[in-house]
Amino acid sequence: MNSKTRSLIILMLLPCLMVYVILALIPLGFTIWLSLINMWRPGETHLHFVGAENYVKILTDPMAMYSLRITLIYTVVSVAVEVLLGLVIGALMYESISVRRTLTPILVIPLGIPPITVGLIWRFLFHPDFGAFTYWLRTTTGLNINYAIHGDQAYALTIVMDIWQWTPLVAFIVLGGLLAIPTEYVESFMIDGAGFFRRLTHLYMRMIRSNLVFAIILRFMDSFKVFDQVWMLTQGGPGTATQYVSIFLYRLGLISWNLSEAAALSLIILLIVIIVSNVVTKIIKR
Repeated sequence: MNSKTRSLIILMLLPCLMVYVILALIPLGFTIWLSLINMWRPGETHLHFVGAENYVKILTDPMAMYSLRITLIYTVVSVAVEVLLGLVIGALMYESISVRRTLTPILVIPLGIPPITVGLIWRFLFHPDFGAFTYWLRTTTGLNINYAIHGDQAYALTIVMDIWQWTPLVAFIVLGGLLAIPTEYVESFMIDGAGFFRRLTHLYMRMIRSNLVFAIILRFMDSFKVFDQVWMLTQGGPGTATQYVSIFLYRLGLISWNLSEAAALSLIILLIVIIVSNVVTKIIKR
């Protein structure tokens, strides 16, 4: 490659690099700087360097640790169920054209609804007094759901809501990977008499590892920062039962105006996501 070609490549990449610097590196640098000073509100004039003090405050704050803990549990449970269900649904759609034609329009519906609208829909469906699904459960099973009072019900409801909305995405990612498998492999398994679950565990899962890694990391990052639908459904309540880390971060930074500690917490979240993503990638691709 001569110098002229190299210069042309750099010139062609320059607009993308500028966008990346403006939208990613500059905000990241500002967040790091903000986490190392003592800014409590916009326009603060008496600023001084405090080092790791904001990180220590966050890591020793019981409410911050509580929010991180329930967010991790929420993320692990929802992503695990979504991947398992998405794997089975994607495999069924791959093996049957009729199933694919039937499920595709149904599965697209949750993906086409904005998260904030999803929260509003579930809020009305499970309203303690006039919710349609709440009424059906009460009249058919005697189960009385009141997520506005019972924290465990609210917590479980947010997990089910996430599973309902994002399992179709995992199913389509799985389906895309399965469609790339040579048909000879599937036919050989069928000739050997392998059942559906044997094909699923011994063939499909091994052939679409990259798709599974992508789906798990994508859903982990998205679930870990869940905000819109949970805010519309519970606003972090009752009490702090569903105060996930994004809601705690919102209240810390934009209501209490503790900007420096909020910046420190956001960087801790970023570090957790990076570590988990690398661990998942190594485990699945081992």
